[in-house]
Amino acid sequence: MIQLNNLEFKYNIIPVLNNVDLTIEKGEIFGLAGMNGAGKTTLIEIVAGYLKPTAGTITIQHQHCAYLETQPFFYANITGNEYLAFVGSNYPAFAIDKWNEVFHLPLNERIDNYSSGMKKKLAIMGIIALNRELILLDEPFNALDLESVEIVKLILPALKQQGKTILITSHILSTLTDTCDKICYLENGSIRGIYTKQQFPGLSEELLADASNRFQTKIEAAFQNNQE
Repeated sequence: MIQLNNLEFKYNIIPVLNNVDLTIEKGEIFGLAGMNGAGKTTLIEIVAGYLKPTAGTITIQHQHCAYLETQPFFYANITGNEYLAFVGSNYPAFAIDKWNEVFHLPLNERIDNYSSGMKKKLAIMGIIALNRELILLDEPFNALDLESVEIVKLILPALKQQGKTILITSHILSTLTDTCDKICYLENGSIRGIYTKQQFPGLSEELLADASNRFQTKIEAAFQNNQE
């Protein structure tokens, strides 16, 4: 379980997260949604231990986590096979060949030559190879093609069935409603709402309608200014 109480974070004096109270149960797929700059990456980096909150407390019952960054890092001049052999060294059950039948990567080639989408797929394979109880995924669907997006959507519930707890961020709400048990929507660093599966239908329309109402007048004013 992950418990956040009155969590706050600031970059210098700039507030990023404000009084965040959140509980993520063991074995849950929990989504963090919100516009760019809402605080999603900051929150997940706090859970990963990369950042320390300015105020509040965080309690994590898992000893180890696997963290997929938005833009994965790889050492230069290594192949996909070498990378997977390294990250999966403590998990002998991870079968590289079997998993590559799913992702279809040129594992004998250097990662430097991979496209962004190929690097993201390799990083996801690496997360699976780590076999950690807590999995943190920051924008895992970015750079993936349509087929790979569907593959990841199938993998997430399979990981849940193995008892993994998954925290996943996305600014594309549909990728979360297709996979998550709950979704927390962040807005300007604060929680706007936490939604269960029963509330997912119509959630996109509700949030988009709110954005449309807020920006329609501003857009019309901007076009009007162009004509003057």
